[in-house]
Amino acid sequence: MATRRVVFFAALDYAATVVGNNCGETRFVFTTISANAVAIGIAFCMPFVMAVAGVPIARRWLRRALTALLLPVAAIGLPLAALSFVMATMTARFDAPTIVPAGRYTLALFTSDFGAMDSGAVIVDQVCRVAPGLMLSRVMSESRGLEIPEIVVLDRDHIRINGQPFAVRPLIWPLC
Repeated sequence: MATRRVVFFAALDYAATVVGNNCGETRFVFTTISANAVAIGIAFCMPFVMAVAGVPIARRWLRRALTALLLPVAAIGLPLAALSFVMATMTARFDAPTIVPAGRYTLALFTSDFGAMDSGAVIVDQVCRVAPGLMLSRVMSESRGLEIPEIVVLDRDHIRINGQPFAVRPLIWPLC
């Protein structure tokens, strides 16, 4: 029973961590787009893992009610997980971001193009490398199409992306 509790709470913790990470302005991302898609896909699988492991509550009616709530969420999460894994394979060719220095900060340009029906997108993030393969990131600009935006460094704390000014500030700690 203790291992079921560990599995349940580990799945809950992973799902809450990934969802919480993607809700804020500043978030942790992997240095590749496909690794982010896989991490999100695994988080979509966690309600199913939690339902299979069982809800570790002593009261039978409450355990059954929570399991009944988890099953529809798991039924929605598993197809979304499959979609995330497909997205990871489709974005594998766009994995490496282009790193651009911007004053005392660093920008990363991520491109994506999903084929003939998509015009593509270029996302400009302010990034700080935290560990190998992991960055702290904040979205600065997102544009449709695959044209690389014009980035002009005005001073240490200000840039202009396609004519629109942006203030670049430390992400969480002054080192980034």
